[in-house]
Amino acid sequence: MISDERGGTYAEFVLAIIPVLMLSLGILQLTELYTAKLLVDHASLAAARSAVVVFADDPRSYAGEGVSTLGPHRTEAVRLAALRAMAPFVVDGSFTSVRVEYPDGAGAGFGSPVTAEVHAMYRCRVPLVSPVACGTTGERELVSKMTLPSLTARFSYDGGGGAMGLKRP
Repeated sequence: MISDERGGTYAEFVLAIIPVLMLSLGILQLTELYTAKLLVDHASLAAARSAVVVFADDPRSYAGEGVSTLGPHRTEAVRLAALRAMAPFVVDGSFTSVRVEYPDGAGAGFGSPVTAEVHAMYRCRVPLVSPVACGTTGERELVSKMTLPSLTARFSYDGGGGAMGLKRP
């Protein structure tokens, strides 16, 4: 029998550190993924809050797009509100794309529901465990939806009266 036990500690260390390292990296990746999901939830709230105001705002502020319409200027203003809420992860490149959808439309009248649904592609970047958390592409789509009542005014923006150009029906 061989009685030399030198190096045995190193072999045991290597065998023990691999699972501990994988567990630690996995926890780190899941923490980042959960934080990203919280940011997407916050972005959907910011987008919904913005949408109830923007979709009801004066058409002159949005290149003449009508009130309660999903024109490009209005939808871009709402998308920017969502992006601002996600700024830390957008700036560092964790989100590769962000889009906002409106399943209920732009709200037909005062109190009608306006839903903003934020879809964000999150890029997992923790080595060794990202394929487990995000698949072979290394990305995972995070989705959040928020609904708020429309704040469409009960007057029209036709420039017909008053100091602000508002006209009561």
